[in-house]
Amino acid sequence: MIAILVKLREQKNNIDMQLDIFAQQYNRIHQVLSRQIFFIVGAQKSGTTWLQRILDAHPQIVCSGEGHFIDDLSLNMSSLIQKYNQKLLLVADRVYEGNPYYLPFTQNEFDFLSVAAMAIMLSKRSISEETLCIGDKTPVNILHVDSFIRLFPEAKYIHIVRDGRDVVVSHYKHIERVVKTKNLKDYKLSSFKESLPELSKKWSLFVEKGAEAAKKLPSKQFQLIRYEDLKQQPDNHIQRLFQFLGVNDSLELVKSCQEKTSFESLTKRKAGEEKMDSFLRKGIVGDWQNHFDAESLQIFEQYGGKWLNYYGYR
Repeated sequence: MIAILVKLREQKNNIDMQLDIFAQQYNRIHQVLSRQIFFIVGAQKSGTTWLQRILDAHPQIVCSGEGHFIDDLSLNMSSLIQKYNQKLLLVADRVYEGNPYYLPFTQNEFDFLSVAAMAIMLSKRSISEETLCIGDKTPVNILHVDSFIRLFPEAKYIHIVRDGRDVVVSHYKHIERVVKTKNLKDYKLSSFKESLPELSKKWSLFVEKGAEAAKKLPSKQFQLIRYEDLKQQPDNHIQRLFQFLGVNDSLELVKSCQEKTSFESLTKRKAGEEKMDSFLRKGIVGDWQNHFDAESLQIFEQYGGKWLNYYGYR
């Protein structure tokens, strides 16, 4: 009898431990989902990292890192779930005459798992009671806005756009820096002009998806900002973004966030002073004019000319 009681007590302790673990994870998920979720999107080298740093400098906003929630986490989870569902259907057909004991995961159940996984990752940030907004900056998220709308229907999006000609120059210089500093001997670096068609098409795809997202979402959930405008009038546009996110937008706080994250503060260099081995290479507008010739312009126009017009870069 005593042995049975001891066994039952051990089982209860194990159950209580499991329930505590579930409660801890639930609290982490709730901690994230009870805040305003937002996503910074845009083509690589459009100022997404700079914008992330500006917003993260606000005491009521947490925004750092790239989660790659859809392109790596959710899509891989989806492949696993699909494979598992197919296995269940196969077993049901061959063993249980089409009457399975376990029904496959539904879309709603998969979405629940995806949101839970993403929220747990976001909860690893330094979230305090003061935190009102939690954001993620993953440029490729712009390609998966439909999935995010389904998973986070109340989320907000900030799409930062930069002159595509500057983007392709900055993108190429970034690739060049990584190849050299990381000593990637197995990576063949093409010339700028050889890389131009691919980089131009990539920028065009991202800004096109941004234009599509703007049509799908109400203005209270989608905000467009141009890199050049943020450079020229940082206080005005930073304040507008704070208002969009619903956080303290006092001019004093705006100036503090701007000063902490300016090119000069982050690099100890003046804008225009180039450092090839730095992620923040040059920090200026219009650098494309130092790298484009007539042929380069013609190549870029073929892929991105339409979107230069669309976003007002003429």
